[in-house]
Formats: sequence, C-alpha cells, structure tokens
Amino acid sequence: MSVDAGAKVHLEVLRDKQKLAFDIPVLEAPHEMDQIASLADPEKNLVRPLGIIGIEIDRKIAAMTSDLRDPFGILVVARSNDATGDIPLAAADVIRTLNGQPMTTLERLRATLKSLQPGAPVVLQIQREERLLFLAFTLDQP
Repeated sequence: MSVDAGAKVHLEVLRDKQKLAFDIPVLEAPHEMDQIASLADPEKNLVRPLGIIGIEIDRKIAAMTSDLRDPFGILVVARSNDATGDIPLAAADVIRTLNGQPMTTLERLRATLKSLQPGAPVVLQIQREERLLFLAFTLDQP
C-alpha cells in the first residue's frame, strides 16, 4: 500500500542456501465494478428508458460483487450517453424491483418498462451500497 502502482519493489528471497533477488512491478488490482462493466455490451445491455447499461446478476456476477443483499437484479454498470438526468440511477446500483415486480433479467425489465404508458409512475427498489432505497419518478417514454 505504500508503493505506487507502476513502481518496482526489490525482493530478496532465501531459497535453501541460495539468495535470489527479484524486481517485481506493483500492479493495482482492478475495482470489481471495472471487471463487471467489461462484461457488458453497450448495445445489448442498454435499457434506453432508464438511460442505463445494465447487466443481469447471475451466479458469476454475484461472485464478483462483495456487498449484494440477494443474488438477483440488474446491476447498473454505467449511464448511457443519451441518458437524461431525470432518473437518479448511478453505476453500482442494483435494480431489485420495478413497481413491486422482481427484476431478474434485462428482457423482463425492458418488457415491464415498455408496458407502461408515457407519464406512468415508476417506483424502483434499488440497492445502493448496502442500503435499500426506493426511487419514484414518471416515465416520459417507454
């Protein structure tokens, strides 16, 4: 922790009676969100009505995240380029329910959003960090 990423650390190791010396480059471990975001395809994982790029939480994704309350939902990996500021979702939020219905797949999330009329009220239950929150807003376009 006291050495910057990219620097080299000199290590001397005693193996049997032989002394070995190594210069080891220090690497910064990638943040778990960076690893997960790299799995998302910006077009396939786009949820346009919410302005997010999401990824379904399956066993693999659940194993990569450390603070999930439950191993289901849609993990927001990024806001899309055309996102409006009206919907207060952020990267690392987990969408658990939409209007009381569990959201387990991107297709289900998209279908539920598409079934809503413009101006319809929307309540998302999300996990942000380790807290559960409800976000309420109206949907402009399905």
